[in-house]
Amino acid sequence: MNNETNPKDVKVTDEVRKLSTGFPTDGQERVLTRWSSLDEKLGGLRNGELIVVSGYSNMGKTTFVTNLIKNISVEQSLPTLFFSFQLPEYMVSKSLLSSMSGLKLNIQLSEEEKSLLRRQINCLEQAPIYLCNEEMNADLLGSTAEKFAKANGIKAIFIDGLRNIFCPQIDTSAIEEMLQILKTTAMVLNVPIVVTDTCKVAGYKNDFSSLPYYPNFDHTSYDPVFNACDVMLVLHRPEMFGVTVDVQGRDLRNVLTVSLEKNCQGTTGMVPLKCDFAVKTIEEEMKSNLAL
Repeated sequence: MNNETNPKDVKVTDEVRKLSTGFPTDGQERVLTRWSSLDEKLGGLRNGELIVVSGYSNMGKTTFVTNLIKNISVEQSLPTLFFSFQLPEYMVSKSLLSSMSGLKLNIQLSEEEKSLLRRQINCLEQAPIYLCNEEMNADLLGSTAEKFAKANGIKAIFIDGLRNIFCPQIDTSAIEEMLQILKTTAMVLNVPIVVTDTCKVAGYKNDFSSLPYYPNFDHTSYDPVFNACDVMLVLHRPEMFGVTVDVQGRDLRNVLTVSLEKNCQGTTGMVPLKCDFAVKTIEEEMKSNLAL
């Protein structure tokens, strides 16, 4: 008896498919951040990829993510799913509204400002943003993401606080398992998943300035987060460390640097953005100001 399988007899199932030519040609293989300088280097948030936004505490990771959601869901009307393990719902709304309106929402507003805020509230209510801030483990997060994504056509998923995902013990093996679940979810749903995490810093690098400009992230030793992700963006605010001007006299105040430490399908490098954390806003930095 011949036990060899004839290739012609093998049936193609849902799990094993014949490679097709269904390459998306309409640009929908990625979601743009709407920061052109970052999109140029990063290539947008690509479907199926796990993107980690890292940095010190108080560098603006949550604000960065909420601005991304604003850029995608408010400005492009694309559905997003946000697992917020750092902020309650009203704080997420407040952050988004402050960024959209440019208003400080912790002070008394004028009648004109209240009118502007009402318009932005109406705009936010129309935006396809889905929020979840219930405690859950990685498996439940993955199944919840899959359910919402399929039901609502989610184009990007955001998770604020990797280490806030419930786990009896946060160790290397637990982190690896969580990242594997998130990466698998991104591939199955064919959407980008963006997750924030606090990074480890080895020292400092000098870029165009002789002053310490952004941290040196040592990935020579085993780092499960760095190894598992497709993209790592590291945020840094020079002025938080007393660096307000470079040797060429360029102003580093209100500058948020986004360092592409890893980018599997694109270039690495550093992109400056303009930030105003008083109103939770991150915008494109003028190229004439900083050229990195």
